Amino acid sequence: MKIRKLLIPFSILYALIVACRRFLYKIGWFKSRFFSVPTICVGNLRVGGTGKTPQIEFLIEQLSVHYKIAVLSRGYGRSTKGYILANHLSDSDKRADIIGDEPLQYVSKFPNLIVAVCEKRVVGMEKLMEQYPNLDLVLLDDAFQHLAVNYTLKILLTEYNNLYVHDYPFPAGNLREFRKAADNAQMIVVTKSPSNIDELKLLWIKKELKIKPYQSLFFSSIIYKPFIPLTSSAKSMIYDHSTELIVITGIANPKTLLSHLELNYSKITLFDYPDHHPFSSIDLENIQNKYYSIPECKAIIVTTEKDWMRLKGIQENCLFLLPVFTIPIEIRFMLEEDSFISKIEEYVRKN
Repeated sequence: MKIRKLLIPFSILYALIVACRRFLYKIGWFKSRFFSVPTICVGNLRVGGTGKTPQIEFLIEQLSVHYKIAVLSRGYGRSTKGYILANHLSDSDKRADIIGDEPLQYVSKFPNLIVAVCEKRVVGMEKLMEQYPNLDLVLLDDAFQHLAVNYTLKILLTEYNNLYVHDYPFPAGNLREFRKAADNAQMIVVTKSPSNIDELKLLWIKKELKIKPYQSLFFSSIIYKPFIPLTSSAKSMIYDHSTELIVITGIANPKTLLSHLELNYSKITLFDYPDHHPFSSIDLENIQNKYYSIPECKAIIVTTEKDWMRLKGIQENCLFLLPVFTIPIEIRFMLEEDSFISKIEEYVRKN
């Protein structure tokens, strides 16, 4: 963890302001709205890259079988404002610039799921309840610092290799607030854990995180699925481990993905962009030029599901003529997946 030590005084000031805001909500100076429908908040303390999207998708898959659920997101990176119900949009308007890449991914993968975006979570909840009064549950994406809603259950995520207890508030570090804010979560999930983690390491992490008696600690790992062809040329493409990969990422931390790909492919060219990067025609032209520079074009283009949500919306897209694949991911809980699911369902039933 790289700490910008000279900025620590500014970090303390910033975190004190955020902590004061949280305290004012706690004592009722600022109003925190309670809703009759159970709400589950999934968030983190660290900026980006903790695995919120696959965690939300895991909850959708597990809970939508028995409950009528909705997902409410800010819709980060969109050019629009206010409340938008993705389900009411035409197919041509279901774009990342309209609702954000993550909500677009949810509504694309789960067509029957209710997905809405609104930067003001209270307004979003009110609109959802007006349109769907019989909802059983609302999942709120990246809402741990959005305190205007009194959530039924708060799930905090932290990366195995970037535990929040080893980080500092912004700008010296990458935390959005003091580590102490983790005490507000009922569940803490250590994401991107290695599948072969030993019990001593698990106990050490539990000690490091200072888990409270009312909190439950879980560990999850990322499972990478086989490539899925996205374009016509990809569907007819024959490739093997000698094929060169052109990897496009606009996510917070592509290291885990690259480590996985390097297990099977020796030739990888990475086009790495900032998280939620708005791809341009120049970006695509650079990628296309790289593809055609490879002898006999013995290469495939691989991108993440979230990045494809932004890439596919670009007009006159040269990537549609190239072999483009996505690599889906899912999470798997280690040791106590049944316990995690049962605790979630218990919260829903009680509320």
